[in-house]
Amino acid sequence: MVKKIREIVLKWFRRHVLSLSLLSLVFLFFLVLFADRIFISVSAGHAGVLWKRFAGGTVTEETFAEGFHVIFPWNRMTIYNLRLKEATDTVAVLAKDGLKLDVEVLIRYRLDESNLGVLHKHMGANFLKVLVLPEVNSQARTVMSEFLPEEIYTVKRREIQEAIQKGTAHELRIKFRH
Repeated sequence: MVKKIREIVLKWFRRHVLSLSLLSLVFLFFLVLFADRIFISVSAGHAGVLWKRFAGGTVTEETFAEGFHVIFPWNRMTIYNLRLKEATDTVAVLAKDGLKLDVEVLIRYRLDESNLGVLHKHMGANFLKVLVLPEVNSQARTVMSEFLPEEIYTVKRREIQEAIQKGTAHELRIKFRH
């Protein structure tokens, strides 16, 4: 019985070997063509957010950790750097006495992996310009308007820095509560 089945399978395979070979070649061609969309490598200190074209859009509940991942070629994965980063911006502020000052602000930030999907869905990869810089600039203007220019640049610098940090962190937490 087993011998008979083996003969039938071999006969079928010999008859369809050309079709199977062509099908395999087409499959390999598409696999190589879309390899960069199918095989995703997430580097150390990074995480990925998946967008599913046919299954509800951005996956907000799960991020993809460091390592190798396989996804469907019609989906997209955006990789975010989770390491501590910094950016600088110049902010025009009015001091307590009405004097206009151009203050350079250094921002150090690290993305929260648990909120990465929500950040990607609502702000995108351009979150620094869309969310962080405007919020920091707003807090800087608000806080520094309560101080004289000499206080901003000398004795009250630490107090101003802490007030801007606290206000920015509070506002960003409110915006990303889910």
